[in-house]
Amino acid sequence: LAFGCIMDGPDDTLLGQYVDPVLPVLFRYMMEDPEDLVKNSSAWTIMKICEMAPAAIKDEKIPPYLEKILEALPAAEPATANHLAWAIHHLAAYVRSMYDTAVCPPNVLTGMFTRIVKTLMDAGDRTDATE
Repeated sequence: LAFGCIMDGPDDTLLGQYVDPVLPVLFRYMMEDPEDLVKNSSAWTIMKICEMAPAAIKDEKIPPYLEKILEALPAAEPATANHLAWAIHHLAAYVRSMYDTAVCPPNVLTGMFTRIVKTLMDAGDRTDATE
């Protein structure tokens, strides 16, 4: 949690040296820890990184990280799923901001678009989606 709290401070280039080694650990806890609270805290921190310091994430790591988010989201408890959905939103907004055109050209998210939309729609249709 503390790591997520400092995302709104230092420059993305400075944070990059810390974000790069921390994200794999956060994803491991989010995917493998048996405690929902640990998963939720990890997902919240991932979301804060995606929101406040997306440039600290190396471009080539966006697709594999997004794959992990899409894998975890369907089985996540409601609050964790919410954090993961917001992480997707922030990553997509960051990728879109890389292009100064009216129409966004093919990018790192293009091949995953259908899966992203389906996963988010399925999450919105869950019986616990309003929790």
